[in-house]
Amino acid sequence: MRKARFFELFWLGCALGFAPVSAGADGVLTADVSPRRPIPGDPVRISVVYQGGENNLSNPVFENEVLPELQGPSVSRNYSSFNGMVEQSVSWVYSLIPEGTGTVSLGSVRLTAGGETLRAQLPELFVALPPPQPWVRLSLESSAAEVLVEEDFTVSLHVDVLSPTGTVFAAAPLVPREPPMLRLPHVAGNGPVGPVMPAFAVSDWLGEHRARDGVGFTVENVTAGASDPFDPFSLLRGNSLFNREDPVFSFPATNLTENGTAWIRYTLTTPWRSTGEGTIRFPPVRLRGHVVTEETGEPVRTPDFTVLTEPLMVRVVPPPEAGRPASFIGALSRTLQAELALNAQTCRQGDPLELTLTFSGAGLVPSTVREPDLFADPALSAAFRAYGNVTRTADTKGVRFVYRLRPLEAGTLEIPSFPFAFFNTQTRAYEEIRSAPVPIRVDPVADFNADSLFAASATGNGGDADTPAGAPSGITVRPDAAQPRPPLTTPARALLILLLPPLAAGVAGVWHRT
Repeated sequence: MRKARFFELFWLGCALGFAPVSAGADGVLTADVSPRRPIPGDPVRISVVYQGGENNLSNPVFENEVLPELQGPSVSRNYSSFNGMVEQSVSWVYSLIPEGTGTVSLGSVRLTAGGETLRAQLPELFVALPPPQPWVRLSLESSAAEVLVEEDFTVSLHVDVLSPTGTVFAAAPLVPREPPMLRLPHVAGNGPVGPVMPAFAVSDWLGEHRARDGVGFTVENVTAGASDPFDPFSLLRGNSLFNREDPVFSFPATNLTENGTAWIRYTLTTPWRSTGEGTIRFPPVRLRGHVVTEETGEPVRTPDFTVLTEPLMVRVVPPPEAGRPASFIGALSRTLQAELALNAQTCRQGDPLELTLTFSGAGLVPSTVREPDLFADPALSAAFRAYGNVTRTADTKGVRFVYRLRPLEAGTLEIPSFPFAFFNTQTRAYEEIRSAPVPIRVDPVADFNADSLFAASATGNGGDADTPAGAPSGITVRPDAAQPRPPLTTPARALLILLLPPLAAGVAGVWHRT
């Protein structure tokens, strides 16, 4: 019975075009791929199907380690009864999108059913470019091949359609009410991959480029029906869920002549902003459909065709190393200001101080600003010693670093001037600025010993780490000094209410007798 069932399922798999199957004691495993000859960017469906009576199934495992990234799966189950025996069919459906061309080996897939391993071989994919055609060409280009972090750039799609007349064409060379379809993954899809974010709203883009005359392009994944937000009268025009016309978009058109050939160029430009260093990949754009051409002096409709671009790569890079000053702090900006400030004008030897360094400027990118090593300057490290950690905060006003330090010497000391270099994103060159020095008067402490002070602070002996041992701090702030007294509790308030009348009567009686 099992052998007969196996051959029945085997021939069924062959009839359905499945790859070779693996049979276990209670079931068989089949696998298929569709389409087997896709073009780059086309989604490919991978189906893995188990048929049998075993319920204890594992998930499928693909044995090819270099398999392209899979999406899914979606899982479905169906049950059937034959001669009193209940069997099930479980299908796992995955998808992948091949990007390059050539043969893609998908390998085999396996799962376990009731402890037994079943395998099925996946057919190979043959990914090839669509056949060439003379009517339309696509190109995807960036305003810059390399950009800095948080720098704006644009990506432009050019759709060049052959002019039927060979000269300036007054009307669009597109078939009315039969628009070609564009796949725009970076606008109406999963978007680009990498450190980037759109600097436009898709809803604004849809409204801005909507074609009211119906001549233009449709966009894959952008549909409209009775709820079309851009056409409140679509129902009156018969545009319902059962008689639907997808929205048509038009892009600015210009005339272009190359090597004596006239083209109509449609351009869609979208703004973007990088968010970090790395490589941004914009997926290929594809067009499918037909346009108007000319034969024997008469306009005709071309056959359907497919054309697609190469993927677009944009690199997000740091500023160039050539000419980079040693004082460069990583800052990207059009202008830069640096301000140093102490939290006291006078103090005593060993007192804890806070030195705040603030960077601000037009177009400053906070994420790129690194913490400067101020104590690498001998003038600062000779008169002050750092302790604790440096804290960093950033907001719309700039980037702040707070350093904790103690003065080692008495007298009039100075936080020296420091150089800070930044990369000017407007001039594309390095520039250096200097901070202003900050003076402070330090009163002497008898028998001051810096080594014992920092040793006590480091070990926790000698009290507060912010207060020098054996000497009161000139700028100590008690954290509870400004706290309001707590309100009376409910029982205390009730007792006070009960005691106030007799207390007031007693005071009045004493006052009356006197």
